[in-house]
Amino acid sequence: GGGGGYSGGTGALQSCYAGGGGGSYNNGANQSNLGGVREGHGQVVITYCTGMCFDAIAKAADNSYVDVTFSAGAYSTNGGSGALETSDFSLTFTRNGGPATAAAISSIKKNDNTAAGSASALSGGETVIRMFLNITGTPAGVETILIKAANGSSIYDSDGTAVNAASGISASLNDVNGPYITGTTIPSTNATVAVTFSEAAYNTNGGSGALEASDFSLSISGGAATLSSATPTSISISSNTYTLGFGLSGTPNGSETLTVSPVANSIYDASGVAATTSQSNNTAELYDTRLSTAQTLNHDTGGGSHNSLVRMDHDT
Repeated sequence: GGGGGYSGGTGALQSCYAGGGGGSYNNGANQSNLGGVREGHGQVVITYCTGMCFDAIAKAADNSYVDVTFSAGAYSTNGGSGALETSDFSLTFTRNGGPATAAAISSIKKNDNTAAGSASALSGGETVIRMFLNITGTPAGVETILIKAANGSSIYDSDGTAVNAASGISASLNDVNGPYITGTTIPSTNATVAVTFSEAAYNTNGGSGALEASDFSLSISGGAATLSSATPTSISISSNTYTLGFGLSGTPNGSETLTVSPVANSIYDASGVAATTSQSNNTAELYDTRLSTAQTLNHDTGGGSHNSLVRMDHDT
């Protein structure tokens, strides 16, 4: 927990960031004050509420589940009975440009086992529940999840006070991805492909070693041209962008798609997390380099001269 917190003032809306510090609260028109908060991977955001509330969230290192803590024992009815179910919650996933594309709640259990199949079923009255997640793609630490009650009558304490549907708790997913590709471009020469990573990349898991051509794999689909080799012929490095050379057999007609992938266990971030072989933003189309063909020939014989006017089917 950080220091400083909120002090002074009153208002209907307040926001606080768990783990942050140095913030201040005022009673003017802007009732949400984020001054001094450190924002980054692993940030947890709690929306202030009164009565029955979300209190805290803790994540598994591999993002397989989150433990959600309430301010009191939680039930599915206002009579102080009933175990919570998955349908009592909503989860909103925000990609923020990361490689993971979706997240959903697969089950909720007691927090007594890290495996969903072995964790005990809820019975009602738990202050901490383990929410197992189904994540599409591999998170890179920029993706966030927001957990709320499904509605204003889905989660209660023993006194029958419901969790406000507007309140919730959110967190950034942990970075388990390693470097991921953010962009791929090919010049009109079709001789190289430039690949940009999200962060500095290394060819050892100790945070050292420059990437080599053999750390990448190339493939091509569609069109008429084929690759001479799946391994790039050269590599040049500028910051987090790697320009890879490649050879072609045949003449591209513009329908070819080149795919660049990291070789398994070959590219790492500074923490030693390997880049996955399954990437997005890692394809680019080749340029059409065929010779143009003449569609019509017009002959001008005026003035005794003979000229041929050639109209091409596209720019040359």
